Amino acid sequence: MRTNRVTAQRSISEEFQGNSIQSNNSSNADEPLLSFHLPEDDEEEAVELRRELKFFFMNPIEKYKARKRRPFKFAIQVIKIFLVTIQLVLFGKYQYQLTTFVNNNKVAMEHIFLQNWDPAYDSFAYPSTKSLYALYTIDEFYSHLDNVVYQYANIESTGIGTYNFGVNEHTKQKEQQLTFQIQNNFSFDVEPSHNVSVRDIIREKHGNLSFDRLIDFRVNFTLKSILIKQGQYPSAVCLNFDVCVHYDYINHGGRLPVTLQFLDIMDKDCTQHIQASSEGKYDHSLLAILFFDIFVMIFCLISFILCLRSLLNGRHLRHKTIAFFKVYYDKDLSKWDRYEFLNLWYVNICVSDCLTISGTVCKIFLDYKKWAGSDYCSLLLGLATSLVWFGILRYLGFFNKYNVLLVTFKRSMPNVLRFSVCAGIIYIAYGFAGWIILGPYHGKFRTFTITMECMFSLINGDDMFPTFEEMPENKMVIFVFSKLYLYSFISLFIYVVLSLFISVIMDTYETVKDFQRSGHIEGGDLKRFIALCEDVPESDTLEGKPNGLVKVHERALKIQLF
Repeated sequence: MRTNRVTAQRSISEEFQGNSIQSNNSSNADEPLLSFHLPEDDEEEAVELRRELKFFFMNPIEKYKARKRRPFKFAIQVIKIFLVTIQLVLFGKYQYQLTTFVNNNKVAMEHIFLQNWDPAYDSFAYPSTKSLYALYTIDEFYSHLDNVVYQYANIESTGIGTYNFGVNEHTKQKEQQLTFQIQNNFSFDVEPSHNVSVRDIIREKHGNLSFDRLIDFRVNFTLKSILIKQGQYPSAVCLNFDVCVHYDYINHGGRLPVTLQFLDIMDKDCTQHIQASSEGKYDHSLLAILFFDIFVMIFCLISFILCLRSLLNGRHLRHKTIAFFKVYYDKDLSKWDRYEFLNLWYVNICVSDCLTISGTVCKIFLDYKKWAGSDYCSLLLGLATSLVWFGILRYLGFFNKYNVLLVTFKRSMPNVLRFSVCAGIIYIAYGFAGWIILGPYHGKFRTFTITMECMFSLINGDDMFPTFEEMPENKMVIFVFSKLYLYSFISLFIYVVLSLFISVIMDTYETVKDFQRSGHIEGGDLKRFIALCEDVPESDTLEGKPNGLVKVHERALKIQLF
């Protein structure tokens, strides 16, 4: 046990040398230490390689002190953080306003088209499950359909919102039409009018409707609306709402749920149709946004090229170091020493740059109404901005106090993942039991997904009393099981699992702090090889590029590699 802890401590201590070199010596802890003594003729090449390796693993500040190399990558990353964040905020404000407009229109249409709609349906009744708008008699069903047709025919004059029908480009006539769809295999169109009987139309087109066989009934239609924004781009956006009133009778049981859904929402620029004095202002603002997006893409492209170059340089230096150790010490570098040359922060930056460029292209197409995939654009820009901000942690790692947190997180991850696997098995076991046994009697265990979400809420102390309160009392077996189930699950995960989870992280944190206070450092062959170089960044020995001593045997080294 003590041997394992010492090995772990050695691995943790390696994180503190240079705040950037990482190694794991646990795989070769029992191997004899490698002697780096070489003949005098070959020692010069070893010294040169050490200096090249030491410079490679320096942070930007140390590199500037060593070779007066200005930290271009660092400056670009700092500027890119502001650019990407500003771009995301502008896009987010536009999306928020558009989403709010769409949601408000959905609520308005529910009040208009769903007969006897109650405002209570607009919100969740907590802690009970949401009340479901439904029909219960045949007369209610046909009356509801008649109301949908009547409201659609008069929507332009009765609705407070700006609603209108489409116009056929050839005939210049309004396209005012509803589509009735039965069982997903039979549909017919209906011309809306003020006095229409849907029952008679269905009987004429389809025959008598059998509710014993009815599974799905839909009424589809399209409406247009316009969003006008003052002082923003674009100043006017036309929206096409593909609306569906869905009668879902798949479960039968005498209760016919009714919902209003937006199947698709298409938006296009219609500023040219709005007679306003700010039309020229709109053109300039949209053009400015375009130039800003192009500027962001250029910055991200430069960042991507610089980081990719650094990754390729690291790969080249890794091959050179592997060959050097093989030729002069007859030893292969461990896999952990090889991983030191792969800078995952640069990988993170490259991925974020690709996502930002892709998201910006999508955003440009959205601004000019050439594409309607706003969800994909939001996903790309959101992930890109998150990765950009995560990249700030790399620069905080140059300071010891912040580096402790990063090292703790990294070193504890293997133990946390192993612990999570065990805890996850118990969690899933409780999930299956709750779903099957309590699902028929409790809304929060109705499906497996809802059950897992409810259990996660319970672990975090949310919604405990309502979950207990809504358990059925008329069936004693279920009632007793529910109490045992909830008490055991909450006690196990809150008082045991979470406590152990925290202790795993805290144990690593204390070990890291001990090594930071003692300053004790041990490492693998690569770390010990670099540590023999006592040159400081301010010394003249690290100025300029390597003089090529190592490259004398480059051809021989490549032969050894392949």
